[in-house]
Amino acid sequence: MAKNPIKKPSAVKPAKPHPDIWLHPSGRWCKKHAGKAYYFGKADDDPIRVAERYLAARDDWAAGRTHRPTGDGLTLQELCNR
Repeated sequence: MAKNPIKKPSAVKPAKPHPDIWLHPSGRWCKKHAGKAYYFGKADDDPIRVAERYLAARDDWAAGRTHRPTGDGLTLQELCNR
């Protein structure tokens, strides 16, 4: 039996928004810090925003702070504390 000569087209990887982050198999930009994976957006997100999110997290890590993603609403912990 002959092999099928038709190959599936491989997915084209998007360009890296920053050299330190990599594309996780789940399709999100990722960086590991202190043994924990941090995600900065999906592969089809704006590369400039992904890089900005990463640089904000990197600055927090360099200052010794735990990076917290910014959001408009309350976290569950803040809600319970109130």
